[in-house]
Amino acid sequence: MSQRSSDDGAPRDSAPREFRYKISAFVDGVLTLDTRVLRYRQGVRKVQVPYANIRRFGLKLRGKTLGGVVTSELLLRTEPAPGQVRLVHIALDPDSAGGKDALAALRQLLPDADTTQLPWEDAASRLGVVPYSWQDGLVSRWGIIGTALVAGVAGVSIMRALTGPIADPATRRMHAIVGLVALVIGVGLVVLGMRQARRPRR
Repeated sequence: MSQRSSDDGAPRDSAPREFRYKISAFVDGVLTLDTRVLRYRQGVRKVQVPYANIRRFGLKLRGKTLGGVVTSELLLRTEPAPGQVRLVHIALDPDSAGGKDALAALRQLLPDADTTQLPWEDAASRLGVVPYSWQDGLVSRWGIIGTALVAGVAGVSIMRALTGPIADPATRRMHAIVGLVALVIGVGLVVLGMRQARRPRR
């Protein structure tokens, strides 16, 4: 496949190539490198980005959730119009055959825009994104469990407020202790997820 580029930066003589990989048990991601446009489909979501608009692309690595849901992202820094910057997020599994092939093909098509070979901190700077954020911790497998525990404690507290306090003092104390323990564990897991997300990665 020829990789010559036209004056507008779009590859010439490129037959469309489709790459498929699992996002979750029931959802696939399909990334298509068409002649002049990158297309992505995930369920009802569809993305279309002309190659000529892509200034940088990079890979934000995150671990999968306990359910195996992909949280890693292909980030595209685009310029749809002069002076207008837009960041496009596309779920991509870098460990799957389809994800690896898609990334290799994109590197070949747009070598000058590739930041995936750089340390993540340097790549994030070129993409114009914060290297690590609290969202990274929340979407980690430990962060999701921790968030669920905190949400559960909050839900129980709201129900108690609506239905009134427990009459029996011993039962009330037991519920309070269980709620406090669950809250502490939940917050601890969220913090653990954030720390893991901040580990240096290529």
